[in-house]
Amino acid sequence: MDHFVNLNVVLANGTAVSVNATSYPNLWWAMRGAGHNFGIVTSFDSKIWRDDFKKNFIKVYQFAGYSHDILMERAKEFQGNGTLGPEWLASFGSYSMDTNLSTTEANAKAALEPFDQLSPLSTQETDVGYNVISNQLGGALNDSLCEANKTHVVGTTYLQVYNTTNMREIYDLYNEKIRQHPRLGGTRVVLEGYAVQGVKSFPSNDSAFPFRDENILTAFDATFDMPDDLLIDFAKTWRDETVALWNTGQPGRKPTAYVNYAAGYESLEAMYGHEPWRLDRLRELKSQYDPDNKFAWYNPIVPPTPDETPLSERLNRSLG
Repeated sequence: MDHFVNLNVVLANGTAVSVNATSYPNLWWAMRGAGHNFGIVTSFDSKIWRDDFKKNFIKVYQFAGYSHDILMERAKEFQGNGTLGPEWLASFGSYSMDTNLSTTEANAKAALEPFDQLSPLSTQETDVGYNVISNQLGGALNDSLCEANKTHVVGTTYLQVYNTTNMREIYDLYNEKIRQHPRLGGTRVVLEGYAVQGVKSFPSNDSAFPFRDENILTAFDATFDMPDDLLIDFAKTWRDETVALWNTGQPGRKPTAYVNYAAGYESLEAMYGHEPWRLDRLRELKSQYDPDNKFAWYNPIVPPTPDETPLSERLNRSLG
């Protein structure tokens, strides 16, 4: 998103426009973080960097449950509070490395030594190109997390750091639920830690994306073949309990939801930001570019009614 320089967009009225920092600048702000509410992107221009076809080192660990708590402490140290270096692409429980920045496998192995010391049940090492890293991490389009024509029970939130106590509760809950219904053994609880210095280098008001200060993305996903499966309600309760544990592990912080993982039950504030001005601006732009709410199929922002005063204006009046 931060590397786009132009979006070619078809608006709700059928008009085709070029959206960038100087053409439709308000829409440029909104499209980067809430774009599915405003139009269809038919093509785009983006900054790119030479890959040179170098390889990225990936090491995948499998640990037993008795290693959980110390593993989370090591993961917390590795991830840091938004300080994971840019030479690392991400940490997911599997780890990948940008060899353009750290050129030897030995460098990666040295950094991963704290995990090797935990006696993993198994490890796998490989060198792959950047374009297939997602496949190695289980995030390919045909993998279970992204599988089409399935019913997904999904939950998500952002974290600053791992709370080992709450992660242990989530792990114990995972085992308890699968003992009750072994058919749900394919359910995933996912932790996605990224190198975020680049994300944080942009001002928070640069785009509609509201969560530049977050460090870790989480996801719960239970997948079903049929939309009327009798265990869907059970999975939704499990999801809610898991997300609640993530949130109680960071007291004083408001719930958040990555909009691309959100399932529609979350609040608009959780998806688009808790600062009142953000939703006010998005609603005003929605009323300008999509007043009939044609783009409403996914976590929609509803345009305000003519007599509806923006929330920030009502708050200013009450404070005045």
